[in-house]
Amino acid sequence: MKNLSINQKLIISFILICCVSAVMYVITRIDLNIANNNDIVLRSNNGLNTNYINDIIYIDFETKKHILPHSFSAISKTNSLSGQNSTFINDQNDFSATITLDLDEINIEKLNKVHLNYWYYPTKEKINASVVVSIFDKESGEQIFWDCQRIVSDNIKPDYWHNKGKTFNIPDSIKKENSNLRIYALGGMDNSKVYFDDFEIAFA
Repeated sequence: MKNLSINQKLIISFILICCVSAVMYVITRIDLNIANNNDIVLRSNNGLNTNYINDIIYIDFETKKHILPHSFSAISKTNSLSGQNSTFINDQNDFSATITLDLDEINIEKLNKVHLNYWYYPTKEKINASVVVSIFDKESGEQIFWDCQRIVSDNIKPDYWHNKGKTFNIPDSIKKENSNLRIYALGGMDNSKVYFDDFEIAFA
């Protein structure tokens, strides 16, 4: 190192800084991908899980495609995991933006399972929320299926993106034909602000 020029030393220092930054980024992403034992995590790369009949559908709120118009007001630019937008709930707004998918357009013969993965960002240690999966008949508007994943804790790490997911089993009586799938976050009583982003949806 003593025989190196100043420029060579600067280049070596820059390379070392880049390497350390890359390692820290990988460690951070691994930490973010840790989920509870009962959670299911969908991986973004096609082919990593052969249980999926069709490609994963991504909803990141960067566009209003697949979002019900009446829920546009629950899209925020204040905080996001990717891109610039996310959705949120708080004590004044119990419902997040609602994701809607026309199941007639989904390339599956039979609706057996809905795999869901998402990220949430609590702003306080206490959280009381749910992520809801529901199915509606398009003609009658009747809700024919409802289930949720609860997110409840008194000491969760705030100001941090957490990963969570679940597989929802759909009864045989529920047909995909002429049906809409809706997904949204629902707040509990006196709920602090929670952001949600990067929903991944797959069917099996």
